[in-house]
Amino acid sequence: MAAEPKSVREARFAAQSWSALQDSNNPVYSLAREFEDIFPEKIPAELPAERGPARDRPRARVEVLRDAAVTTAFFEGRRKAGHVRESISPHSSPTFCVMKATGGRRIATRSTS
Repeated sequence: MAAEPKSVREARFAAQSWSALQDSNNPVYSLAREFEDIFPEKIPAELPAERGPARDRPRARVEVLRDAAVTTAFFEGRRKAGHVRESISPHSSPTFCVMKATGGRRIATRSTS
């Protein structure tokens, strides 16, 4: 399938411009204007370069202890704000994430029974 000519893309982009949206009395115009910084002013000349499959990209090192501290701080803040509370259910078990040999994470449950 061939790419469409640049003139066709530019015409379509012009039909979707801010002035065209405002002239159409579309109720979305005011909301879209609040987020105008995420919409491009000009059509990119080409697609971004191919980066390859995710498995070929370098992985970021996961700092488990840092993540645990951030998670604990987040839930402590929510607890103080009254948004969450500690479970009093006799059937609840603490859960946490552990690293798998493949590099991902899985949820583990600590059970005393």
